Amino acid sequence: MATAKKHGNRYRVLVFLGKGPDGKKKYKSFSGATKYEAELAAAMFDPSQDVDITVQAAIDEYIAAKTAVLSPSTITGYKTYAKNAYKDIGNIRVADLKNHTVQKWVSSLVEDKKSAKYVRNVYNLLHSVMRMYRPQKPISATLPSRPKKYTYVPTNDEIQAILPLFDEEMQLAIMLAAYCSLRCGEICALTSDDLNGNILTVSKAMSINPDGTYTVRQPKTAGSIRQVPVPAFVLERLQPIKGKIIKDRTPVMISGKFHKEMAKAGRTFRFHDLRHFFASELAKNRDIPLSTIERMGGWSAGSPVLRQVYIGAQEAEMQKNMAAAAASFDALQTKKDPQ
Repeated sequence: MATAKKHGNRYRVLVFLGKGPDGKKKYKSFSGATKYEAELAAAMFDPSQDVDITVQAAIDEYIAAKTAVLSPSTITGYKTYAKNAYKDIGNIRVADLKNHTVQKWVSSLVEDKKSAKYVRNVYNLLHSVMRMYRPQKPISATLPSRPKKYTYVPTNDEIQAILPLFDEEMQLAIMLAAYCSLRCGEICALTSDDLNGNILTVSKAMSINPDGTYTVRQPKTAGSIRQVPVPAFVLERLQPIKGKIIKDRTPVMISGKFHKEMAKAGRTFRFHDLRHFFASELAKNRDIPLSTIERMGGWSAGSPVLRQVYIGAQEAEMQKNMAAAAASFDALQTKKDPQ
């Protein structure tokens, strides 16, 4: 407990309340005629009951405070969550929000068929807000488990087969994703100045702003800034281009066009699955360390994302291995001596 200090003819204790939206530390002062009186008043104080702001207002203030330091796409996502996700608890005072109320809210989202990812995202935003405004009394709730997803990894033959479906600019975007690991936003931000010989420096990304416009800025994480070697057949297409590589397309336009043409062709994988191919194909080469693949793809060191999601057996290879597994048991029975 904080120790009271004498100020004039009275004693005063400062109790730390946490940091405000502006990052400044907040304190509450208690005083008394004696040291004991001041310290007793401070000891009886419950900081969690001193936050006179609603959950919705706290979320809005939190987003405003973070706008300058988070990416535009993150802020856009936060604002969408703030508008839609907290209606059941938004009018409750931060000081009055109880864990059982949070749990009911989480459960209602699950009952409304919201995805496990969505529920976790909106809960994590609320958790961050509560840590800022009520650090002494954080919230807690049981969240839905993440369903195990099947990650499709296209083959090189599939990628080559779909290229004729698109114009030259889209073909280049597909190649940059599949053979250089670039994300959609990184492709749209790329210029000829980023190419030096056969090395491509990825240092920026195009992201959407809350007002629907787009901004080119540094990626969300420092690990996304990287250098990637460009295969000769991709380099041949890049070298003649001056200025912006992808002239007039946004990330949404690229992914939307890709989805539309793939659906017309009766194929199901996404633009982002091209990065699955990049990681999976390189992982087959035992001479390339996983750390190198992580660095080239912009994944953080030791990232579970790369190991659990992006590196997967390709469908044809998986079917081959499964058939071999079944055949191995058939072989056991064939070799068995009948008694």
